[in-house]
Amino acid sequence: MSLFNTVLTRALVQFHFPRVSFHPVRSLHKKNTEIHFETVDELMSQWDQVNTRFNKQGYIVLNPKSCDEKLTLQVSRLFGKIQNHKRSFNQDGIVEIRSESLGKEDYHVTSNIGFFPHTDGAYLQGMYVKDHRSYRIGPPKIVVLQCVKRSSKGGVNFLVDGKKILESLLKNHPDKVPIYFSNCVNMYRQNHLLVESSIFQLSHKKISMRYSYDKDLYIPQGVAAALAFFDNDYVKNPQFSTSIDLRERQIMVFDNERFLHGRTAVEGDRCFRRIWVFDDKYEMELVNPKGLAYYGLKDKHNELLDFYKKYALIEDKEDRSQTKVSTGIQLSKTQMKKLETLIQKKLFF
Repeated sequence: MSLFNTVLTRALVQFHFPRVSFHPVRSLHKKNTEIHFETVDELMSQWDQVNTRFNKQGYIVLNPKSCDEKLTLQVSRLFGKIQNHKRSFNQDGIVEIRSESLGKEDYHVTSNIGFFPHTDGAYLQGMYVKDHRSYRIGPPKIVVLQCVKRSSKGGVNFLVDGKKILESLLKNHPDKVPIYFSNCVNMYRQNHLLVESSIFQLSHKKISMRYSYDKDLYIPQGVAAALAFFDNDYVKNPQFSTSIDLRERQIMVFDNERFLHGRTAVEGDRCFRRIWVFDDKYEMELVNPKGLAYYGLKDKHNELLDFYKKYALIEDKEDRSQTKVSTGIQLSKTQMKKLETLIQKKLFF
């Protein structure tokens, strides 16, 4: 074991979770809220409706007449700029998620087990350099999922609403709120290292959620019970989740800052496409106060920056993004005032 792993394991508690499917009884998405279209121009003509529904419920289901990959990418671009992924075969941001029965190439994500509720890209925290300019990288603000081939059984998507969770915590468990806003979360996943993050984050009056309660999580012993409570009483509570069983061709677009998403176990062939929409806050250029080159091990430095470049913003010369949809958790003025009072409390673990 490396020195880093030894120190980290001694300082923090790591959780090892069994691979179990998540099958809550939950509310169902209403099909009458779907928006039908044939071309991207037709969808743009309904944008006021798209914008209103997305801003109200945090997700939307679109029903195109075609499963064309190019159309899916065009639709995604209406919600913002595309964020790349290391598993995107054409480096256009499209990632295929397949059942194991369909086989696997290096660029495919394959799995039949149920996915626990999580923030997509929760582990991302880094920097990359493009054209001699430095930028931060983090999770996408919006996730686009399209059903290409539906499984014979299972594979149902579901969303867990962070807004409903936070509102309930403020009302029923205000004493726990400061814990979930504290920098108690650490994740170590392959080459990714996320340290001193929080489940809920408040920045410029905007609240976002970042959560993944799995084998890569490390937390101080003092908050273990609070996180177990959060996962069992809220994340796995059907009261806070919505089932969305996508049919072939259908596209679900959801707020990755507000919702956790998961999937039940899969039986039979299944294929989905996933696209990330880049978070605008990471577009701000970072500067080096010294204006000089890095003084450390340059090769290692460049290797790390190149690693995160795989998740960088994809430049689009024909930006067709529409009126920006709202992302993140929105609270009432009364709730926000209560929240700000609570999280002023300093916590030590």
